Amino acid sequence: MLQNEGRIYYFCPSYSRPIGGLKKIYQHVDILNAAGIPSYVVHSEMGFRCDWFENKTPVAYIEAANDPLLVLNDEGDESYLPPFSAYDILVLPELMAYQIAPHTIALGQYIVIFNQNAYLTFQPVKLPTVPFTALRENEDKTPYYNSNLLGTIVVSEDLVEFLEYAFPGLALYHVHITIDFSLFQYSKEKKKQIAYMPRKHKNQNTQLVNILKERNNLSGWTFVPIDNVSEQEVARILQDSALFLSFSEEEGFGLPPFEAMACGCIVIGYHGQGGKEFLIPPYAYPINDGEVLLFAQTVEKIVLDYNKNEKFYQDQAQKASEFIYKNYSQRREEEELKAIWLQIIEKHQKALAAL
Repeated sequence: MLQNEGRIYYFCPSYSRPIGGLKKIYQHVDILNAAGIPSYVVHSEMGFRCDWFENKTPVAYIEAANDPLLVLNDEGDESYLPPFSAYDILVLPELMAYQIAPHTIALGQYIVIFNQNAYLTFQPVKLPTVPFTALRENEDKTPYYNSNLLGTIVVSEDLVEFLEYAFPGLALYHVHITIDFSLFQYSKEKKKQIAYMPRKHKNQNTQLVNILKERNNLSGWTFVPIDNVSEQEVARILQDSALFLSFSEEEGFGLPPFEAMACGCIVIGYHGQGGKEFLIPPYAYPINDGEVLLFAQTVEKIVLDYNKNEKFYQDQAQKASEFIYKNYSQRREEEELKAIWLQIIEKHQKALAAL
């Protein structure tokens, strides 16, 4: 595997609120360790660990690139790992790539970018301050063209298309991600409730919900917002809900509608680009972003029809759940990720041998 006891370090923002991409970083580290590839999540905030989901993922802490890494075990005991070296591979999320890569590359580190949302790729870049050609010519500020970049891992077909166009010739690796199906289980028993996440497209979901409330044609149905609750509570609400309204916005993949389909919800709404590979007929009812009126009309039509043909929609929801389970299994993600990393490690070893 990795030479000279090298390790893989996944950098992760220290956010305490539930964000699917952070959990995915932890899961990748768990998969690699289970495969015998020593790996750690790296946080810059000492003692921080994502605690909104259960995990025992190895976490290391660092303040500067040339410092030893502090490791805390479950009981709080301290140990240290040596500073980063060329034998290690640093994995940077898309939001941190432009900020961290110049410092790590200057020290001879090899990097991988884990881009879970291409629509955030250039967020840290102040484009008007430099000529556009400088993005490619200046390797220090453009990690995607740096010779120390071993590859970029993405989680959807849309991200492949986006980054292939933005960075022609970029080495891309697509892994089909999954969720915890023991938590987000299919449920046939549904209440007449419509779940949605109010923090997504906040203005549009406010308009849509109030349009439907004002029309007063959804007698017997209730709206259930999902906000600031635990992952377990999210799963419970989705399992209880007959419908889920998706307000995905510029997503690399879009876990909420994905989780809703797994739980047996009829999903209506926006795919956010990244979700267009699974939010498809006959399993769901995609609406083009911004078409609030059509969105409201579709919800009302389906609710009124559901009242008359509940069995049809139950069968449709079950097929949607089966589609998710079949095409995005845990086994598929694990096998793809291990295969990707074997390729990256081989490329890394060849680069080291050429030094």
